[in-house]
Order: sequence, then structure tokens, then C-alpha cells
Amino acid sequence: MKSSGKVLDNTVNIIMLTENEIIRNDRKPNVLILPTRFSPYEKFATCKICRQKVHQAGSHYCQACAYKKGICAMCGKKLLDTKNYKQSSA
Repeated sequence: MKSSGKVLDNTVNIIMLTENEIIRNDRKPNVLILPTRFSPYEKFATCKICRQKVHQAGSHYCQACAYKKGICAMCGKKLLDTKNYKQSSA
């Protein structure tokens, strides 16, 4: 049997991934978690603005710079218009 993403039984919500691997929909299998899992030995990225080490895997900006600019730390999308705010990072 080959990989298929079809639901075999709606009452039990079991998905057949391969012939030996059956998972339930209510649990996250380790196969899907491992690529995005935190690794303490990998090098952290640096912030694109201040060149400080970023302490969140997959982020491009540190939390201080993201807060000051009003952007998302992971993707850089503008979340808040900070033009009329008096923000401090302290």
C-alpha cells in the first residue's frame, strides 16, 4: 500500500501514512515535529537590525527590535503602527 492522505474511517479518524505507520488525528506524530524541533547545538541566527543573537528558532529579528518596529519577530510582517506611540525597550 502506498502513502495516501485520505481518511480511511471517519468514526475513528485514522489516517494511513505508510503501510506500517498509522496515526490518529488528535496526536502529532514525531515525524512531523522533528524538523522544526529546537536543537541546543545549532547556531542561533542574528537579528537583521542590531546583529544581536536571536533566541527563538526560525526568527529573523530579536524581540526588542521587533517590539520597537512593531513587526513580527519571525516573519517581519508589520503588526502595529508605532508612529504615534512612545515606546521604550526598558
